[in-house]
Amino acid sequence: MDDAKSDLVNVLSRLEAHWVVLEAELTEINKDITQCEQCVQKYGEYFTFPLQHLKDLKKAKKQKMKEIIQAMEAFNENLVGGKRLVKMLEREMPVVSVNSTAKSGMN
Repeated sequence: MDDAKSDLVNVLSRLEAHWVVLEAELTEINKDITQCEQCVQKYGEYFTFPLQHLKDLKKAKKQKMKEIIQAMEAFNENLVGGKRLVKMLEREMPVVSVNSTAKSGMN
């Protein structure tokens, strides 16, 4: 059970770390898009391809962020569902936790 908890915490923290990186990358990409748009206006079509590349890159980064949000929402839904199930089971058949049983047996 501790391994599962550790895995869950690890996955959530890694997703958060990736989110921070993607957010920083998007900030830079947005600045670069603005500069590239200015270059297209100043210097013409030569900068159209790099501008499109930046827009595609921005779209890909946003898609990854969307996937992170979906994963986090799925974690939350599972947690809420698990809590509901525990409440239902506790009403139907209350149990003493394993830790409480072990401690009382040691006295």
